Amino acid sequence: ARRSPPTGTSAPVTLGGASPAPAMRDEQLKMMSLLVFTFQNAAFVLLMRWSKVLDTHYNSTVAVFLTEVLKLPLSVLLLMYEKRSVSEACATLNREILGAPMDTLKISVP
Repeated sequence: ARRSPPTGTSAPVTLGGASPAPAMRDEQLKMMSLLVFTFQNAAFVLLMRWSKVLDTHYNSTVAVFLTEVLKLPLSVLLLMYEKRSVSEACATLNREILGAPMDTLKISVP
């Protein structure tokens, strides 16, 4: 629940002293993730199409694999941005991937 700000201030006051800044940061992270991965997927499709027009011979499976490999560092960078710490990001990866092997197995199989 919000209360009106004290006279002479313009910042909103929330009960419990919570700041609205973390919510804004979460929204920025969501938008950044959406933009990065939308750009990556659109670029992949356009490059695949362009390479077919140029009659370049390659295995499409390798191209898809490399695209997925490129998502890994992008995801790790976004996680480090979210956690604001490399060590905290590593701890999160350890907890969520290595600490939950059955869940990891479920999502790793297409």
